[in-house]
Amino acid sequence: MPPPTSPVRTSESTADSRVPDHRVPCSDEKVSIAMKGLVLTADWKPKAGYEVTAAEERSRRARRGNMVWHNPTMAVAERPDPVPSSEYDVLIRDRVCGICGSDVHMFVPDEHGYLNHPAQSRMPIAIGHEYSGEVIEVGKAVTRVRPGDLVAVEGQVNCGRCRPCLRGIPSSCDFIEDRGFTLDGGTATLSVAHERNCWPLTAVAERYGEDYAYDVGALTEPAAVVYNGMISRAGGFLPGDTVAVFGCGPVGLAAVGLAGALGAGRILALEPAAPKRDIAAALGATATFDPTTGDAAAWLLAETQGVGVDMVVDASGAGSRVMPAIFDSIAVGAKIVCLGVNKEPFPMDTVPLMFRSASMYGAVAHLGGGYPAVVALHAAGKLDLTKMITGRFSLDEGIAAIERAATGQDAKLLIHPQGLPG
Repeated sequence: MPPPTSPVRTSESTADSRVPDHRVPCSDEKVSIAMKGLVLTADWKPKAGYEVTAAEERSRRARRGNMVWHNPTMAVAERPDPVPSSEYDVLIRDRVCGICGSDVHMFVPDEHGYLNHPAQSRMPIAIGHEYSGEVIEVGKAVTRVRPGDLVAVEGQVNCGRCRPCLRGIPSSCDFIEDRGFTLDGGTATLSVAHERNCWPLTAVAERYGEDYAYDVGALTEPAAVVYNGMISRAGGFLPGDTVAVFGCGPVGLAAVGLAGALGAGRILALEPAAPKRDIAAALGATATFDPTTGDAAAWLLAETQGVGVDMVVDASGAGSRVMPAIFDSIAVGAKIVCLGVNKEPFPMDTVPLMFRSASMYGAVAHLGGGYPAVVALHAAGKLDLTKMITGRFSLDEGIAAIERAATGQDAKLLIHPQGLPG
């Protein structure tokens, strides 16, 4: 639990043409601030064999960025000021933005010079989708927040009208927009978001101070990714169950912390890097293991007295290596949550799933109720993901931050678009 500090002071989406949009200006007076951000650019150069659609060609928005965008370069540069265009829009002064593995994949090209990130993207773009900020202007219909409020901002903007949205799977929205990929993101000095994507950090700030609250807001996205997979999609686990986490990057570490906050009896973390295992232990892992030094399945079975693991979170991105160990160590009725993005497909023997009546769940991104839950757990002192922060950078140091993140040695690095805290 973080120590108490000073109290807080009190006080969008780009729609697809098939989705109706009824917007009015946010207000008559606009906050005018020249916006800068950590901006990624690349050349539109579709790979041979990739069929570019007419919509992609017209909008220069790639469905799969790794098939189109070549020679990515990054710089601190100006971007057009965001303009609130809906009575429900909120103008935000961005304060803290976390660096994600996908940001690194956007920056570090593959062996052919193309983006390593396979998802949709357009260029140029200010990167960053894990961020928090201060509300500086609101539309006339906004009721959830007001100027001066600290907020965590969801990185995805769903339409709310398509089949996935109406079936309760908003992260798979047919018309999804992604901050940092199709919309300017949280490394920019300003952003605009619909009020439904802004989650107040007031309770956190009142208890622990503003700086801590901004950090929590930036860490909420990876934790909400985990919540979406473990809770919204897989339905959670029973109090006292054993949870195993493969891979202790930010998502895996968030899984360790959330598992403890939500009542897991034992939390077993598997990670090759010793510093990350140490952070996992600090976040509540009961035991940790380096899977490169021995039989991971045997270790898990020994730790559970042969019963096996009740829930597994795979955040490794190395499914071909870890899935055999997972299948050999699951308990009857186990749940396997797949959150890591594997670079290549691999064969899988599903017989263990059948005979152990186990289930596998896929989940993507964070929409699914995680933001308010993660914020509330921090405000209550039951979760402290700030323990995974291993470095901070100003916006002008942003490229150095991405380069350091690319080494894979850190857990979570943060960029401060307004400058490092005093």
